[in-house]
Amino acid sequence: MDVCEGCGLDRDAITADEVIPRVRAGLSRFLGALAPGTPDLARRPAPGVWSVLEYSAHIRDVLLNQREGIIVALVEDGPVKQKMYREQRVDLGMYALETAAEISQSIEVAGRLFTNTFAVLSPEHLARTAVYAGQPRTLRWVGTQAVHEVEHHLADVRAQL
Repeated sequence: MDVCEGCGLDRDAITADEVIPRVRAGLSRFLGALAPGTPDLARRPAPGVWSVLEYSAHIRDVLLNQREGIIVALVEDGPVKQKMYREQRVDLGMYALETAAEISQSIEVAGRLFTNTFAVLSPEHLARTAVYAGQPRTLRWVGTQAVHEVEHHLADVRAQL
């Protein structure tokens, strides 16, 4: 089983057909959280806990990163996925100058790019593998990981709002 210790999501229980609708639904909720009038989205609720804007920018970057990983795995046999350096992106201030409106727009683009890419995958494509954190993972798993990222961090955002 491939279950998240933090949120309990079981990636193995998610089918390939669920990936796109679940990612889209989660992103719609992220966009709602970033709507004008939502108070202090840049505020961190506690040391070491990301702000709503940071979680939202992270989701955008995850989807872009996962999309590129899918493309590479379709072209190369068993590529090793590059680290995303998620903590460093935040620590280096890469999200600090982005507004909620900018992040919303980029989430919409990233979501479309990811879901359009995932939509064209055949059963053979879904079985192709790439190495993530030392483990060979199928492209189906990459899709379920995208669902996990969106839903897990949506819960983080909801806890702050």
